[in-house]
Amino acid sequence: MLTRTFYFILFLVFLGSYGLTINSLFSTSWIHFMQPANTPPGPRPSPFPGRTSVYYGLFHQCTIGGRCNSFPNSTNGDCQEPGFCILWNLARIAMILAAVIGSYLVIHLLGLVFGSSEKRQRGWKIVVFVLFVIALFQILGMAIIAHLFSTSTLFYVGTNYGSCFVLNIISWIVEVFSAGFLFVYSWKHSGVAQYEPIPENPADEHAPPAVEHTYTNPPAAVHSEASERSLQEETN
Repeated sequence: MLTRTFYFILFLVFLGSYGLTINSLFSTSWIHFMQPANTPPGPRPSPFPGRTSVYYGLFHQCTIGGRCNSFPNSTNGDCQEPGFCILWNLARIAMILAAVIGSYLVIHLLGLVFGSSEKRQRGWKIVVFVLFVIALFQILGMAIIAHLFSTSTLFYVGTNYGSCFVLNIISWIVEVFSAGFLFVYSWKHSGVAQYEPIPENPADEHAPPAVEHTYTNPPAAVHSEASERSLQEETN
């Protein structure tokens, strides 16, 4: 039985996961570059002199002093690598879609919490599907950022994944786990596999059972005996 309390707990769990998604979307700590002072040049040396700390988000690039610029920006030379800006924007779109669909799921879960019992018993399928879709978009965005982190020359020696990258992973793991748990629990407790087949003619469901009549003698034989008795009485 999928109760109101069950959906309320699920709503709180997803609300926390959705908060991590929103934070990952707008924060500027997907990738963090930090260069201590007097760092010797490496195979991918940084163009920034001295001690530098740069944070990369899906929309902005910010320095340690709080100055932020749009990222990636073609005027700053961020799009010189073939396909970099296209892939980065694709990751951005994937996270935006995850956030938009997540807002729908928040409203849908509230509707299940305050809705009728029949609605709660049937609404779990939509919740499972939407949770998997949101997680899929988040995984796509994470995979693109990880690919660019490993292959692009824009990220120099000293670059690491930021907190938003980790929070995004936690978010989609929670969503996948919640969807899987909801599917298994609902399948066992919502009565999906417990319904009895409906009879072909519902009107016959409450009809009394047919009574089988048995005769010690065939009806024809009974009629013949009665005729003989009546003839004997007339003769006498």
